[in-house]
This record gives sequence, structure tokens and C-alpha cells, in this order.
Amino acid sequence: CSATPERGAVMERPPKAAAVLILFLASRLLHPCSSLSSPPSSPADYFPLLDPSGGSVRVVVRKTLDASPSDAAELWRTYVFDGGGGLPGVAVLPRWGRDENRRMLFPVMLEETVTGTVTTAAAGEEEDNDEESVATEITYAVSDLGLLRSELAEGSHSGTVRFSPAPSPTGGEDDADEGARGRCVMEWDVRFEAEKRRALWEAVTDSNIAT
Repeated sequence: CSATPERGAVMERPPKAAAVLILFLASRLLHPCSSLSSPPSSPADYFPLLDPSGGSVRVVVRKTLDASPSDAAELWRTYVFDGGGGLPGVAVLPRWGRDENRRMLFPVMLEETVTGTVTTAAAGEEEDNDEESVATEITYAVSDLGLLRSELAEGSHSGTVRFSPAPSPTGGEDDADEGARGRCVMEWDVRFEAEKRRALWEAVTDSNIAT
């Protein structure tokens, strides 16, 4: 017969949350509708994702957008950071009075915080009020690892999203070139240390920010 725990005893909950979460994230990458920017071409290519080794992760994504730097930065803040746009299978929980610069991601219970927003004149330009000729840089970091404490190194995460005026398609430096007006280049740079499964977390990060 099985032993019955004494009344009032606290039963230890097996640490399965992180394992279930890892399987969930891996399944997103294996799914044919995954947003992974460079999906593996054969099942054998998925095996490196199961490597338990840790290490440094850096993912940089560059895209040209049909919006001015300031408009693109505002859209990133409202759609991506505040609304969770582009995060497959992850939702942003309501703030319930929390700082507007923080967001909590469910089901990982990971908290991210915007640490700064800087607007500067583009290279070779003087500071002015023309939103087309200035660059906007948003920095953020993970402020609480939530269920990923055993996977990622505390305090190691840094993210930078920079929106710069798009270069002229003719190769010139004239800011008035109509082909470059209303367009910008987004560079999203994420760095952190993975305690385990570096390859998996690099693929998850790439999938999330490349959307």
C-alpha cells in the first residue's frame, strides 16, 4: 500500500515547470508554422537544439521598414513591447498598476523593463525637429527571469532596438531623397548568457525578434 502524507504536511512539487516550458518552446520551433527566420531543412538539423551546453547568445536582426524612425519606434513600443506582437505562444499580462516600462510574459512569467529611450541626430546631421533625420534607440533588459532562472544567467540580458533613417536607394547622402523618406532601418540586438541549452535559446530568440 502507498504511504499517506500526514495532515498539514507540505508536499514537495516536482520542478517540472521549466521542463514543460522548454518542451513547449521546442515544439514551437518544430512546428511548420513557426516564425523561425531560418528553419532547419531536415529533422536531423533539429538535434543541435537539444544540446544541453550553455554559453553566450547574441542575435542581431536588421530590417528595412516603411515608416520613419520615430513612427517605427512608437509602433514597436505599442505593438511589440506593450502588446506582445510577434511572440508565438506567449502573451503579455495586464499591468494591473505596474510601471508602464515593465511587462510580464505568460506562461514564462518573465519580466522585461525598458531602461531607456534616446533620440539622436543621424550621422552627419544636426539635431532638429525633422523626425525623418533622427534615430531612436530603445534599450531594455530582463528584470525577472521567472520560470527561466535555471536556464538563463541572472542580470546578463540586454536588448537594444535602434531605428535609423534608411539610406538613399541611389547611394547619395541627400536626406531629401524621396526614396529614403518615410523609411528606416531597424537593428534589434539581443545578448545574454544561457546556463543550459544555448542553441535552443538562441533559436527561440531568433524566432521571436525576427517576426
